[in-house]
Parts: sequence; C-alpha cells; structure tokens
Amino acid sequence: MKKKFLFIIIFLTFLINAQERPKPGIKTGLNITNITNTNYDFKQDFYIGGFLTLPFSDFYILRPELIYSRQGAKLQFDGSSSSKIEIDYFSLAIANKFLIFKKSDFYAVIGTFIDFKIKDNLESSWEDIFFIIFNWDVGIFVGLEYELSRNFGIEFRYKRGFADLPKIDQTYQDGKQSNTVYQIGLKYKFGH
Repeated sequence: MKKKFLFIIIFLTFLINAQERPKPGIKTGLNITNITNTNYDFKQDFYIGGFLTLPFSDFYILRPELIYSRQGAKLQFDGSSSSKIEIDYFSLAIANKFLIFKKSDFYAVIGTFIDFKIKDNLESSWEDIFFIIFNWDVGIFVGLEYELSRNFGIEFRYKRGFADLPKIDQTYQDGKQSNTVYQIGLKYKFGH
C-alpha cells in the first residue's frame, strides 16, 4: 500500500512540474518483424495504439504508450508457398524522447516495454513452459522521430524482445529465439 501511495505521489509531482499539459495521441504504422536465430524471413504487419505526451522540459518528453502489435515471421517454401508465425501483443511502453538539436524537430527515442501475448499460432511443448504460462515479452527499443507539425509526426524504431520464444526453428536448438521488430509509422497528438 505504501509503495502504491509513493508511486502516485511521484507521478503527480512529475505532472505538476511538466512544462506543458499532458496531451493524448494516436499512432499507427508498419511492423517489419522476425524471430532471431531462425531461418525465417521478415514478415510485414501493423501496429496501432495510443499515447500520452508528458513534456518535462524543452529537450525531454516522457511518453507512456499502449499499443496493439502484430509480430512474427515467415518461411518461404520453394518460392511458391509460405508459412507464417503470427504473435499478437498488447504492449505497454515507456518512451523517453530527447531533442537532438536545439530548434530542430528531430528526437532520439529510447525506452522499455512489456508485451502481453493475446494470441498466436505456435505449437508449444513442455520445454516452452515459461512462454506458455507467462505469455509476455519484455525488452527495449531505440529510434528517431521527426515532428512534421505540432500535431503530426513520423517515427522509426527498432524493438528487441528478451523473452525466449518456443523453439520455432529446430535447427537452432542452442540459440535464444526472440522477437525483433522494425517500426515505421505516423502519430497524431491531440491539442495545440
């Protein structure tokens, strides 16, 4: 109970000290995803979600995000048919945006996320009990953002998960198989 109260006090302190009022927004874009240590190819899909912009200074913005992200990989067979691994997540992320140059609209972004799996088409064995029970991934992301206007922007991110997925490609038994995602998208921030 004390930890929750302390967290609320710290969060409210940050909000009070913010340079501007928090602004909500939406974002969507293209996911280019794969799974490390497999013979699979990149798969294209999408992500969509919302965020809350909390500016603390002219050069730093904190942005919590809630995103629906479709990830996975694909394998080509003889050039004519393919198989897809599909894993869908709800992602809770904390993005830290830093202005790269004064009076520019370019931002460096670094953050962390926790992805909660909502569905997949994987066949798991008992060896994959961690992924079956916990159904989540955690990792980091880095990227760049460019503000086209006060409301519109474009983003590019590289996202890397740390959770070991079920052994999808059996030729890599010793290597960790985890999510890797490139994201290219648009965002819209409400308000002025």
